[in-house]
Amino acid sequence: MIELKQFSLDYGSDDSRIFRRLSLEYQKAEFSVICGPTGSGKSTLLKSLLGIVPNLNYARVSGEVNLDGKEISGKRPQALSHLVGYVNQTPESAFVA
Repeated sequence: MIELKQFSLDYGSDDSRIFRRLSLEYQKAEFSVICGPTGSGKSTLLKSLLGIVPNLNYARVSGEVNLDGKEISGKRPQALSHLVGYVNQTPESAFVA
């Protein structure tokens, strides 16, 4: 259902690298927790699945991102809205609140 292959992301330099050749796979109905300290890339990972990164938040990315068997790398958020949804950690600040 969700698959990343050799996914790398940075904000313009090696110093700003968030992910380096990250590969993971989640099956349909699989439950998982992504945890880590502030700034470790949890939200960036989710935004990468939504197309927000790199389309709305500039970042250099490489690798492959698949949702439901479809390659989504480079797709705009509006093209992915039927595949994935996201509620941020402060939903009251979201524009739809």
